[in-house]
Amino acid sequence: MKIFIANPTKTLVRSTDHDYLHTCFVSMQESHNIEFCVNKSIITRFHRDAVYIKNRILSKVRTSRDKLIMSPYNEAFYVNVPASCDLVFSYGGFPIQLFSSMQRPVICEQTYAYGGRMDFKVWKEYLIRNRKFYVERADLLVTPSVESLNCFKKVFPQHENKIVMIPYYLPYLKAIGDDQLKDKFNALEKIRLLFVGKEAKRKGLDKLIEAFGQLPRGIQERFEVTVVSKFVDGKIDLPDSFIYKSYVENITEEFHKAHVLVFLTKQEAYGLVLVEAMASGCAILTTDHPIQRSILNNTGAWFVDPFDTNSICEKLMEIATATSWQLFEMGSANVSNFEADKSPEKVGLKYYELFSQAMR
Repeated sequence: MKIFIANPTKTLVRSTDHDYLHTCFVSMQESHNIEFCVNKSIITRFHRDAVYIKNRILSKVRTSRDKLIMSPYNEAFYVNVPASCDLVFSYGGFPIQLFSSMQRPVICEQTYAYGGRMDFKVWKEYLIRNRKFYVERADLLVTPSVESLNCFKKVFPQHENKIVMIPYYLPYLKAIGDDQLKDKFNALEKIRLLFVGKEAKRKGLDKLIEAFGQLPRGIQERFEVTVVSKFVDGKIDLPDSFIYKSYVENITEEFHKAHVLVFLTKQEAYGLVLVEAMASGCAILTTDHPIQRSILNNTGAWFVDPFDTNSICEKLMEIATATSWQLFEMGSANVSNFEADKSPEKVGLKYYELFSQAMR
């Protein structure tokens, strides 16, 4: 089975999605009888870059709401699929074959990004404007969470049979061992909070700092807070007690040391750090939104409004007074959740079955 990845290998914008396709996803061929062919076309790169530049320019004149429901990945792009490839896979855009019809099954992976307190009317408009083109034309559409699956089916009920849910494939993740998990939570002196995210403001670091500042000094001293970020969406001044790292060679080690991941994202399509934290046996403080709840199965976490500093402060108080056993139980629940349906072995098998289905 030979699969053509339609997204170009190099573009002006380098994102987590790009890395996912061209590092994590391609590694699937090592464990399954699959060969991936990447798109090195200059034409595709030029077209995708032109779309990106156009949207960057338009973003200067759009309202905040229009910025939310528009996306730099919301258009089709041109490809030239090698004759030897059996099917086409695309993330965040629909591939159109140059000079001829596609004549191969096309699988698109899509999600929907919510912003803040996005209501039904807004995300429905978002899906119709950004995703209708793909849903109508793709042979199969993959989305990574139960919540996004339900959203797609609610907006496009006539196409529900071609929409499937498969979590992201993260081959570098492995569930933390039982002994290591017990050692992490044994005899807690300080509760280690971890924040990870290049876009620190969007991920809610500013709100964490505001809430942390409202805590009594004695409660603050219960925590050891580590921040891993490059602050690509604006510098944030950290309290002196915070440990700052702009980059770490092995982020898994940070997750293994942490007791609680803090992920107060204000706008998100999924949140890979949640899965990384689950595999590492972390309890989680995160945004109260159906996507986060569906990823975590409503367990192992405190859910909070990321815009409400007082509410975040209350949850930090709860964490500070939690026993080591309570934190261990939450971390253990997240490991079980990860092993149930998000481990690379199980996700890889689901993708292989999906590709085989498309071939039939």
